[in-house]
Amino acid sequence: MGQVIEKLINLFGDISISELGDLATFGLLLFTIWQFLVISRRQDFQKEMEQAKSISAWIGPMTGDVTTKFTVTNKSESPVYEVVASLVSVQGAAYSSGLETPIESRAFLSILPSGSQQIGWNISIDGGMGLHFGVEIAFTDCRGINWVRKCDGSLIKISDKAVEHYG
Repeated sequence: MGQVIEKLINLFGDISISELGDLATFGLLLFTIWQFLVISRRQDFQKEMEQAKSISAWIGPMTGDVTTKFTVTNKSESPVYEVVASLVSVQGAAYSSGLETPIESRAFLSILPSGSQQIGWNISIDGGMGLHFGVEIAFTDCRGINWVRKCDGSLIKISDKAVEHYG
């Protein structure tokens, strides 16, 4: 250990042991500040996601007619705005992202209050050719933050409002 300190002293020239201790203390202070900022940013993002995590959508109930219904749920106490729901393929050779979904396979809601709603598309999805579908939804939360909930459940923050995001 003494050799390491001696090499550090030689590296820094004529720095005394107390000055080296001061330098180490300053380094630890900078590391502590950096760690605080990282933790604070992570907590801020978790708080941002609070409402968005409570928004989900899925296909169903299946009624057997040409209308495909989906259910969208808001488990938060505040509404979300400008909701765009897109029918996407979970499996098979069809559009796998809401960005690829044709306009007739989208539904629009200006406000989604707390609770669940069922909405229908006037299209039939029979699952032929190994196709399995899900719902991708984009929305603006009560803080004005824009989100996309992919059909696999992942949540992505986006910069544009939902309607602008999908063009």
